[in-house]
Amino acid sequence: MLNSPNIIAGMGAGGTAFWVDPQSNLSFTFLSTGLMDASHHQERLGFFPIWYWPQSYSDPARNRRLLSTRPDRGVRVIQAARVRKRSCPRAELCTMAFNELNFDFSDLLASHQYREPLVVRGIRCHGGYNDSGNYVSPRTRNRVPAIRAWQDRYKQEFGQPLLDRAVEETPPHYPNLAQAKLLLCNGIREPMIRTLTRIGTVEGFGAGIRFGAVDDIGRHFVEDLAGTATAHLTRGLYEAHARDEAGFEDQAGHKQMWWAARDIAFENPPVQDLTVEMRRAMGMPAEPLPPAELLRRMAEQALKDRLLPRDIDPMLEAQVARMMRLLLIEINAFHGFRWAESILADDSLVAGDGDAARIISYVRGDETPHLEYLKCALSEIRERTFRGESGRTYPARELINALWQRALATSTQRSIEGRNAELAEITTALEGHPRGDDLLEEFHALGQVRPVADGNWINNTNS
Repeated sequence: MLNSPNIIAGMGAGGTAFWVDPQSNLSFTFLSTGLMDASHHQERLGFFPIWYWPQSYSDPARNRRLLSTRPDRGVRVIQAARVRKRSCPRAELCTMAFNELNFDFSDLLASHQYREPLVVRGIRCHGGYNDSGNYVSPRTRNRVPAIRAWQDRYKQEFGQPLLDRAVEETPPHYPNLAQAKLLLCNGIREPMIRTLTRIGTVEGFGAGIRFGAVDDIGRHFVEDLAGTATAHLTRGLYEAHARDEAGFEDQAGHKQMWWAARDIAFENPPVQDLTVEMRRAMGMPAEPLPPAELLRRMAEQALKDRLLPRDIDPMLEAQVARMMRLLLIEINAFHGFRWAESILADDSLVAGDGDAARIISYVRGDETPHLEYLKCALSEIRERTFRGESGRTYPARELINALWQRALATSTQRSIEGRNAELAEITTALEGHPRGDDLLEEFHALGQVRPVADGNWINNTNS
């Protein structure tokens, strides 16, 4: 439908929009209960009337920003969208979903405009608050709708669910909520403090996501990867993920946010630097390596961990396997973050009037795009065809499933190892406590699983 020259349109600061065409006697009103500039409300923009001008086709930067009044055309253009080139006289009203599938590096790193930045204990963190005072995650202005668009394309093209791990298959967090609260109620704070320190430390390792990726990933597949999450891994997705976790330039990331939450909740407790301990636990050298040496070791390890046919690039296999490990870590962490948020929201257990819990809720929101792009890219790869160095081709589904099963087994084993380490810390913290033995037994009784004499774990029938 073509509009008349006298059409009027407007959009509110929150979830309202309208247009009126007096010549055709048509009008449109959009009302929502949420803010459309927040990342978690981007889906509300689906099938939203968007104005665009044909002469802006050649100026992508212009297409990505909010435009102002065009008195020469008698139209107020409130929001512009990146669109496909086509013949279109004058300004045209289009009802369309966010369907852009190709982005450049800066697109996927773009953030919303914030009314004020997020500052925690004097530290400028990423993200910020919108006009309604709600937290908006960093680098999600285009990244979140892009991921949704890629996922929608995948589902339409293949009709398959995204690669994921069901909640019931995810090992429960240890200790669980009741167990953690039991310890805190009895003055046993050190295990929780170490957990928060450990999580922040590991989040800081996220900067390494940038390294070891295959740059020209498309040449390893028969099908064209244009317009997929896979094609954008090194075009902004990995970089955004790394910045979210470790921070970037003068903006702190999840590492500092977890530590700030710890210090608020436990009022600046004495803490131990766990960097070396956690690097060793994750199979990393005690000290960071220069990039060249890191890549050399990654290539060396890739040759040792082969599961795919030998003429498939080992670094590609290593990248896919690393994405799977990362996805499983993110899934486990997402549940763990909810656990921590629940504990830190309890004013009877910790200090801060809920501020620590709010910080973790921001982190948890930031993590959602990480889960979604990894699930999408791995699913896209699963439906493709590998091209080996010899030119031979291999349907990816069976090979990806084999890598996924190995990743699941490794994740389960690491969960058990992590549980053993947590129990050792808790046992140590209870030493010398007048009710140490009784508390430990009560602690075990509250868990979904408990240890037995042979070192294994069994389901707890009392929980």
